[in-house]
Amino acid sequence: MVRILAERGEVDSLELGPDLPRSTLTHHTSLLRESGVVFVRAEGRKCMIRLRAEDLDARFPGLVRTVLAGYEDEGAAEEGGA
Repeated sequence: MVRILAERGEVDSLELGPDLPRSTLTHHTSLLRESGVVFVRAEGRKCMIRLRAEDLDARFPGLVRTVLAGYEDEGAAEEGGA
C-alpha cells in the first residue's frame, strides 16, 4: 500500500487492494491513518488516501525511502529465487 501511494500520490482507498476484502482493506488503511502514515479525506462516496511523505521525512528522515528500498530488495530476492 505504501509503495502504491508513493508511486501514484493520492488514490481512492479501494485502489490500494482491489483483490482484498473490504474489511481487510479498511483495517489496514485505518492502521496507516491512526499511525500517521497517511492522510485520508472524503470525496463524495470515495475515501481518498495519500502518503504523508513530507511529514514523515521531516520527523523521521529517510524512513519512507528505507521502507520502499526494503520492498524493492525483497522483490529482487523473490525474482532471483532466494
